[in-house]
Amino acid sequence: MNLTEFERNLSNFSAGYETYTKLMSDIKRLDNLIQANENQLNDSLIQIPFTRLHFVDDLGIFKHQTPTLLKQNRQLIIKYNQQLIKAEKLSNSLHERLTVQFK
Repeated sequence: MNLTEFERNLSNFSAGYETYTKLMSDIKRLDNLIQANENQLNDSLIQIPFTRLHFVDDLGIFKHQTPTLLKQNRQLIIKYNQQLIKAEKLSNSLHERLTVQFK
C-alpha cells in the first residue's frame, strides 16, 4: 500500500467515524427526549400504593397532554430505533475497514 492509498483509506475511515460519533450523539439526544417524555407520562398517572401499578386519574380520564405525549413518544422511539440500526451498520462497516485495510 502506497502513501496516497493509505491517506485515502485513513480519510475515508475518519469521515465514517465522524458520522458515527454524530449518529451516537443524536441517539443520546433522542434517549434523553424519550426519558423526559416517559417521566411526564408517569407523572400524569396515579400510582397505587405498595404496588407497581398505575391508573389514569380518579375519573378514568387522561390528562389533556397524555395522548400527545404518547404520540410523541411513539415517534421518538421509531426514530431512535432507526438511528440505532444505522449506527450498528456503520459500526460494523468501520470495524471491517479496520480489519481489512489496516492489517
